Amino acid sequence: MFYYKCKVIKSNTENGLLFIIKGLLSIIIDLLSIFTGLYAIILHTRTFPKYQPIQNSSIK
Repeated sequence: MFYYKCKVIKSNTENGLLFIIKGLLSIIIDLLSIFTGLYAIILHTRTFPKYQPIQNSSIK
């Protein structure tokens, strides 16, 4: 009985560690996607600084 309890506790802690690692990986991937998006926006604004929306397009 005691051995069984120890085994269950060990498997639970391993599952918890796997869950934590998966969560951290997903957070890191989200941060990477956010940073790449910001980098793309910065590159876009640097390469097209003269781009401005047409102001005379107001519907009369």
